[in-house]
Amino acid sequence: MLRTTKTALYADDIALYTSSFHAQAAKFRIAHHLSLMTTYFDKWKLKVNPMKTELIVFSRKSSNNQILSPLMVQNTPIMLVKEVKYLGFRLDARLSFKSHIANTVQKTAMAQRRLYFLLAPNSFLSPQNKLLLYTSTIRPILTYGSPIWHSVSDFTRRRVQRTQNRFLRGVLSPDRCTTNTELHEATGVPHIADYIDNISEKFYHSGVQGSVLTRDLTQIRTYDRPTHCPLYKRLPMFPFSHF
Repeated sequence: MLRTTKTALYADDIALYTSSFHAQAAKFRIAHHLSLMTTYFDKWKLKVNPMKTELIVFSRKSSNNQILSPLMVQNTPIMLVKEVKYLGFRLDARLSFKSHIANTVQKTAMAQRRLYFLLAPNSFLSPQNKLLLYTSTIRPILTYGSPIWHSVSDFTRRRVQRTQNRFLRGVLSPDRCTTNTELHEATGVPHIADYIDNISEKFYHSGVQGSVLTRDLTQIRTYDRPTHCPLYKRLPMFPFSHF
């Protein structure tokens, strides 16, 4: 349709995205794409809900990210937001994923409370069955979308790890001197960091081949987490520089 913008479709959800050094220029591209789609919608009697339409700018810089004029959808201004929810995933403007992690931790706690009669220390289930219940129903909630957010800070990762630690202690009911490492060795459950790195590696090596959207978004992305280094080491003469 247009070379400067891309479209992602899932059921009745449509996401338009583009990139530019200036946010206002990116907004004009989205507006132009939207005007072309409006003609198609009118032809097939489809209606866009302005109340469910959101506009967000992903940027880590504080300049050139201002929208001077709002995006218009059916004569309704779409104001810029700092966070959007797409397919159950929360995306903040700086892509720190803190809000998404907080939400998944909360959902995990709710799932554990609903299954408490099965996970309680006096439950009729064996520890092995409790671990199976965790790895099949609870951990997928905790690690949802992890190939996207796996490169978050170690502090954020530890927050996810603490949720798993509490579950393992509830299952095994060990003494207070038992370390978290011993808990993981006794249960055979990998640490969250190792688990999400493993599935992220598989995703970026094979999973992206089946989706145009993921290929576009990950064409320069690898599963390796970036490391900080002095600015001079980012020059081309240093073969192991990270960007």
